[in-house]
Amino acid sequence: MCLSSLKTILDSVISAVIPTMISMSGEQILPGVYQFMTEFTDELGPVFVYLLVSGDKAVMIDAGTAHLELSPIKQVLGRHGLSLKKNLVAVLCTHAHPDHVAGLTRLLRASDAKVMIHERDAPVLEDPSLMKKERLHLDFLGRLSTRFTGGPFQATHHGYKPDETLHNNDSISFGAITLQVIHTGGHSAGHCAYYDSRRRLLFSGDEVNTFQNNPRLFFTDLSGSLSNRVRALTRLENLAIDYLFPTHDVPYLFSSVKTQITQGIDATQHFLSVLLNIIGARGSADIEQIVFDLTHTQSAPTPLNTPLLLRTTVHTALLTLQQNGLIDGERGVWSMRS
Repeated sequence: MCLSSLKTILDSVISAVIPTMISMSGEQILPGVYQFMTEFTDELGPVFVYLLVSGDKAVMIDAGTAHLELSPIKQVLGRHGLSLKKNLVAVLCTHAHPDHVAGLTRLLRASDAKVMIHERDAPVLEDPSLMKKERLHLDFLGRLSTRFTGGPFQATHHGYKPDETLHNNDSISFGAITLQVIHTGGHSAGHCAYYDSRRRLLFSGDEVNTFQNNPRLFFTDLSGSLSNRVRALTRLENLAIDYLFPTHDVPYLFSSVKTQITQGIDATQHFLSVLLNIIGARGSADIEQIVFDLTHTQSAPTPLNTPLLLRTTVHTALLTLQQNGLIDGERGVWSMRS
């Protein structure tokens, strides 16, 4: 049997086994790499965080939701002879959305870990109210619903000043592990992925797989950029990645990694193209009209169960098209640039 055939068989076997392995929170999915589910939401699916252990040091990738349970994390560290208080040295935030940072409230009460985040998402980490004020396109009903309902974008946590702000290509080392900071800036202005080039691991946050089992479905906040998303995914596509660890989906391995990233690029470009077609066909349209057309024609995958995510992503896409000189927007009405 040739090596390529063997690798194809291995891909399919591991892809079938891994989802079963991770159904139990805190199971080791690679040596020194553990995954914990902090919550499961109807729209986004699971919300995972990752614990990396090397020698006498441990690091978390994201803190998850306010429902983060510390006991499984403590148990895993205990098996290494470590404690949360003494050995968790840092929490590396992929970005400042509440479903990624609300768990800091519990983590920081139990540890002395440093909080690190990209400088462009640091303001939202410090002041969670900015999420609703500046990062989401909310109409009156949207503002009302976020006030009285829960969900991943309800700010249920305190603001935290980061101990360190990150920048593209920074290196973070602990034990024998070095992670490279890859600023992506698509999903949010300060979104980062973390790359271990030695073991070919990528912790992708929400930039590659925003939703479970659907790499073509995505959203951004108003600080993000679909141009940045395409550029970032293209960069990731060219990296050597054997293991892709997203926040809202199961891990992807070997050849399936590139498939996920490629589909993310295609989906972003398709979404922009659909918006151009809608505006071109109508002559001009506001966001509500464009959202109506998207949902009724089903011309692109959209987060239908969370309208505020769709409105926000459409708004971000329109800004991207405007910045690229393709459309004009005046008083909330968008038209093709003549």
